[in-house]
Amino acid sequence: TFAFVPQSLGTNDGSITFKQCTPTIDKLLKINLSGVGTSSSAVTDQEAPTFSLENNYPNPFSHQTTFTYELSKASFVEFSILSLEGNKLTRLVSQRESAGKHSVTFDASPFASGIYIYSLKTEYGSLSKQMNIVK
Repeated sequence: TFAFVPQSLGTNDGSITFKQCTPTIDKLLKINLSGVGTSSSAVTDQEAPTFSLENNYPNPFSHQTTFTYELSKASFVEFSILSLEGNKLTRLVSQRESAGKHSVTFDASPFASGIYIYSLKTEYGSLSKQMNIVK
């Protein structure tokens, strides 16, 4: 038997934090509802780590765009470009990053016009959004 007890509603990041209570587990679960998909993550400390992914700028674009994301705590980060079918086309970041705001520039020269997905994966969950390349 277990229960999920609402703890807080994210006012700016579109997230909800629950406390999971069982006889052997007492932890927080943060569910992020922003972006294309949803993500959830279990954390054991009292302050659930958060992360956000801004819209790329410019969008649509023809040659280059910049992605910006923010981490409340250090995390291993993988940032990738995917096809609409979900196939990984390129990986822009694959490393541990410190808490704070981070930016990465993407050169779309080898890519055809179309809609693509960009995906941020952290230890705490993942977020994805769409971008449009126009040539």
